[in-house]
Amino acid sequence: MSSVAWRVSTTGGCPRREREARRSPERIIGIMKWTRLAPALLTLLVLSPAPGFAGSLPNFSCTWQIDKSRTVVQSERPFASLVTQADLTLVIDHRDPELRIEHHAKLKIAEGTLVSTYYTDGREASNRNARGDLMTSRSHWEQGALVTDLRIARPHGKETQVAERRDVLSLSEDGTKLFMDTTRKDAGQGKPDSARLVFFKK
Repeated sequence: MSSVAWRVSTTGGCPRREREARRSPERIIGIMKWTRLAPALLTLLVLSPAPGFAGSLPNFSCTWQIDKSRTVVQSERPFASLVTQADLTLVIDHRDPELRIEHHAKLKIAEGTLVSTYYTDGREASNRNARGDLMTSRSHWEQGALVTDLRIARPHGKETQVAERRDVLSLSEDGTKLFMDTTRKDAGQGKPDSARLVFFKK
């Protein structure tokens, strides 16, 4: 099936009028404007991220099981290595900007559940850790990873000691692994603790 496109002439088919129309000031100005705008439009189209592809943020919603063989902890504290011995499961409900994480930890002698809520838009969040210490935090996106800076207030006699921690949450390229890179420094501590926790989809 063929199609025909009709062109209607506003110059009555007169060659002289058509040449004059091509040279008219309005047409010349229009061409100049397009010549200036075309490179900017082309750049915008090339650099704009495609929906759901480049520039999109990850969603962490899933049930994640720790991979003990790939988890690494570097710390001088005696109980820090318990992380690599525990059966740790994270149940994450990510409805941006709210991120809710259930930590289910199980050791041979104890088990427990901890629920924390964070906000990816920079709002301050308040939670408690397993010891009941108050944790205040703010989170932000950085190159596709969620960065959370925490301050942990721990009563120490009549004073309060403050520890600082940074958690960086990210996904593998195929979305099957979750990485949590953590650094922590207590008051008066020289070298900070560091850990990389690796989880796989359960």
